[in-house]
Amino acid sequence: MVTDFLVIGGGVVGLNIARELKKRYADAEVTLIEKEDKLGGDCLHYGCVPSKTLIHAARVASLMKRGSEFGLPSVELNVDLGKVNDHVRSVDRKSV
Repeated sequence: MVTDFLVIGGGVVGLNIARELKKRYADAEVTLIEKEDKLGGDCLHYGCVPSKTLIHAARVASLMKRGSEFGLPSVELNVDLGKVNDHVRSVDRKSV
């Protein structure tokens, strides 16, 4: 197999570059090399996406507690961190 383009790293940037190369050069052979067993990189699996998902959940909880400021009933929260973590992991799986 002859490779026209070689992209090293299957993180967010590598995936986008490989996709754009394939769009622009449809007949070209694009090869992507990733050392990990899943694509997406640190941002998707350990950094940006999980932390932003967790921050969003905290923002929703804060708004629920502050409902009276918006003319709504305030809610007393009983947070299940296991379920919050399950939600964070489910967003990670949907992102790839």
